[in-house]
Amino acid sequence: MDSVQIDSVCNLGSSAIVQIKTWMEVCQRDHQVCKNRQDIPFSATEPQFRLIDVGNSVESAVYLVYSGDIVGDFNYITLSHRWTEETDKTKLTRSNLHQYLTCMPYMDWPATFRQTISIARQLQIKYVWIDSLCIIQDQQDWAVQSQLMHRIYAGGVLNLAAVTTPTMANGLQLHRDPLEISPCILSGRVPEYGTSVRYFLCWRPNEFRDRVDNSPLYQRGWTFQERLLSKRTVHFGPQLYWECAALHASETFPIGVDTPDQPTFVDDFVQRLKTQLQTPRQGEDKARAARDLHSIWCSIVRFYSKTELTKESDRLVAISGIATSIMNLYAFQSDEYIAATWKPCLPEQLLWARDENCSHWSKDKGNFDYAPSWSWASCSGR
Repeated sequence: MDSVQIDSVCNLGSSAIVQIKTWMEVCQRDHQVCKNRQDIPFSATEPQFRLIDVGNSVESAVYLVYSGDIVGDFNYITLSHRWTEETDKTKLTRSNLHQYLTCMPYMDWPATFRQTISIARQLQIKYVWIDSLCIIQDQQDWAVQSQLMHRIYAGGVLNLAAVTTPTMANGLQLHRDPLEISPCILSGRVPEYGTSVRYFLCWRPNEFRDRVDNSPLYQRGWTFQERLLSKRTVHFGPQLYWECAALHASETFPIGVDTPDQPTFVDDFVQRLKTQLQTPRQGEDKARAARDLHSIWCSIVRFYSKTELTKESDRLVAISGIATSIMNLYAFQSDEYIAATWKPCLPEQLLWARDENCSHWSKDKGNFDYAPSWSWASCSGR
């Protein structure tokens, strides 16, 4: 993969789009683990979901469409973001649904939403899915559409994630210092290696962990599921970061960094889970499947349980998409998943303990009535 020349100011028409296109092309062409992923097509009997039709140019009208009304195969982009006060001002409601089906006033939207539309157009992807604009924000529609969210994120060709400040005023972070992003190469002589001049590449081994894994976005429960289920994600931070099951990369290192001695961080965990969730296992020996499942699920619970939710009642719903993906992976039945635990390895999964040092651990034990007391999901915190 050739390195893309980094502009002094990155804008949506320059190196950012070129780099995203390059990553997508390489992934779709060369990454076998990503190509092996078996998407589950939506059936005609399932509820339709809404998408934003952004057209092909800046002059195109923007409006909502129903997935069932689109003829033939289609690609779409999804967005992972944190809600703000600005989100509430533009959200889809029953009162503006008719208007949004005709024309959406996207120029009045927060910068993050406008930039998502611009990126989709420049990537020649006609449809975009944004939760607050595609789900009517009431209990009735939420109850239906929230059950489809895992399929929606898994089915998207690309997910965009805003991993910087929660505010949407500045949108996706697209301005950065090229000197910070360009690799720093030092030269010198080291006696242990002889008298010839040697070159050394300076880099931050914890870059992905610090800028992506520990970002405000991924402290939220819903976004953990979105990240894990998306085929490909571009994280917008101090620079662009790419993530799929086969590659972690950045603008500094567009083909990734091969460092066998690097400590294992959360980013390795996410990539490992993505790979596991994209490897078909039907027909696997039951005992082995149970062992594999227990290992995968424990890793998921450890990470997910430390995330935060605006409504703790969403604790089971916000992980249900991952559970459904695992059911399809192992060909399990729906009755084998109970209150965020699995029947094939239930005895082991009842052996859980609470981390009292967790930052948002509730002192009053925080037991909730949406999960039975024997499930880890009945308590807040890790």
